[in-house]
Amino acid sequence: MRVWAVTGGLMCALLALAAVGVESSGDARRALAAVPADDLVGTAELEPAGTPPTPAEPAPRSGLADSQIEGQPGAVSLPVVQVADLGDVAGVIIPGKTTLSFISATGPTAYRSPASSGVQEVQAKYLLEQWSGSEWVIVAATDRLYGVIGAAQIGVVFNSADLRPNPVARGYWRVKWVFAWYSSGALLATTISTPDNIEAYVCITQARRCQPRAGWVETGGYLDNT
Repeated sequence: MRVWAVTGGLMCALLALAAVGVESSGDARRALAAVPADDLVGTAELEPAGTPPTPAEPAPRSGLADSQIEGQPGAVSLPVVQVADLGDVAGVIIPGKTTLSFISATGPTAYRSPASSGVQEVQAKYLLEQWSGSEWVIVAATDRLYGVIGAAQIGVVFNSADLRPNPVARGYWRVKWVFAWYSSGALLATTISTPDNIEAYVCITQARRCQPRAGWVETGGYLDNT
């Protein structure tokens, strides 16, 4: 596991990102107003209009920094993302019923913001993005997650990741981690972290080709190496 220390983030509206790729806090606020929170589900699926063409391969860093920051958030420890083929029965590959999944054995840890010494609430959201050939597009997202750091505590551990882009299961992918810190309802800080190291992803697929890259991972189709 690699620990990523960050010192800031984007506006808290980024926690409501869903159907489109958004990189600025202004766009995030518009997305938040347009998409009901109840529609943002952990295994959200976007069905394509047809079989997409093979996209151009993204650049290793895709033009993005490791993190985008605002305010004074605490450090964040991110888990390794495992790229897996999950069947209907745990550990069993069922022909035709395997789902490409981005999971983690543990959840991320968000540490206390230095901006407040009292009780802090931390909100989190995990986003799965696919490379379209020209930009990263969100294809799955978790619900908004909530955690509390007590006055005598140093951090909070969130749920593990489980993101599934079904029915799309071939292409280039990356996971974004979004966090926001609050004290008595007031926003202290936000951050988005996009790991750009090859160790951020581990392939454990059994039914498709999978190759980690620096900042993203590439997969083939079900029982297909292309």
